[in-house]
Amino acid sequence: MVLIAGLCCVILCVLINQLWAYIALVIALLLLLLNIYVFNKNRRWASNINNLDVIGRNYDTLIIGEPVRKETIQLNGNKHIAITCPGRSQGASIILAYRLFSLLRPGGTLIITYHYEGEKISSLDIPYIHEVTLLEMRINSKKKYLPLLFNPLQSIKVAIGTARSQATGTGNNRALEEFCNTRDITLLTYRV
Repeated sequence: MVLIAGLCCVILCVLINQLWAYIALVIALLLLLLNIYVFNKNRRWASNINNLDVIGRNYDTLIIGEPVRKETIQLNGNKHIAITCPGRSQGASIILAYRLFSLLRPGGTLIITYHYEGEKISSLDIPYIHEVTLLEMRINSKKKYLPLLFNPLQSIKVAIGTARSQATGTGNNRALEEFCNTRDITLLTYRV
């Protein structure tokens, strides 16, 4: 389908034979390639997380949320895994924490990093969240195929690979803290 649409655009540009048509075609192709790159990068990570045999278990530290430099949160060389995405909200991080806490060893540490409070689920978060949860939240899972359209700034940050260098400790989410305490997990929350 995409190939047919691309071929039609090329034929249309040749028929119009104007400079602006060629420039528009080149820009459209670059945006399409950027969207495909971000989608595949995000999908590869999400498929590894969804297939827990690939990434293993018994990590000392699990970092979920906004990308942050290792030196900022002082990991001290522990076995850790970071499941981060630029612009991930606190609510999306909490949903992922409920799903992925089993990656930690008993007595492990869960670190939630966020920049935005709230419950917003972006198109880049959808591949990480279980399908049943998406249905319960009434989120259209087809948004994950067009991250550049639905979340342009986050998509560009994913493509570039940005990470924040400042973090401030904040209060923990009460429900998540109780959840972690019953499972012998230490919860730390940082606003970046």
